[in-house]
Amino acid sequence: MTVIERKVMGSMQRRIGPNVVFSYALLQPFADALKLVIQEQILPSQATKRWGVIPLGPGLALSSIGVYGILFAGWSANSKYAFLGSLRSTAQMISYELIYSSAVLAVILLCGTFNITEILEAQQSV
Repeated sequence: MTVIERKVMGSMQRRIGPNVVFSYALLQPFADALKLVIQEQILPSQATKRWGVIPLGPGLALSSIGVYGILFAGWSANSKYAFLGSLRSTAQMISYELIYSSAVLAVILLCGTFNITEILEAQQSV
């Protein structure tokens, strides 16, 4: 099944499909897994590993939970007008979150760090 998927993806991307490991490509998934395990990991010298998993912090992720509350409240009212109102409110909240995320990302890019202490120190020179 993996070989068929890879052949289809290869033809969709207009390239030659995968080189098979065995005559019927029975060992292809194992060869892919072995290649994944053996390959070298490249890490930049200035990179901090702990920020690789959650680059913008849990604050941005948790800020969108309120959207679900408003959406479910409008849905549970069993009224199409309440549901449409909750959809409008949800759309507004999502658009505000995009602006908020852009502002936070701009500060992080200008300061060059995710560390809040270093961001505050960078503001002292302004």
